[in-house]
Amino acid sequence: MNNSISDTEEAGSLPSVSGQGKIVLTAASILTGVLAATTIYASQYRLGSEGFTPVAQLLTVWALCAASLTFGAQQWVALTIHLW
Repeated sequence: MNNSISDTEEAGSLPSVSGQGKIVLTAASILTGVLAATTIYASQYRLGSEGFTPVAQLLTVWALCAASLTFGAQQWVALTIHLW
């Protein structure tokens, strides 16, 4: 296994993502948001406000846990595609 740094990479630098990678990441983010909103809307419509309350609480806890566990990966992706 060759652990040497290539001529185009510097030590400690993040790999660059191509233009297609940025498009795929953006499309996946948009699709995920649309699917989440659709799921919430359909569940609330089907269950009603009172029946949807426990589902909303579960989704909130799940989203907070997922966000806290994936924060590092999100920052790495943002730095990799040079968002700032």
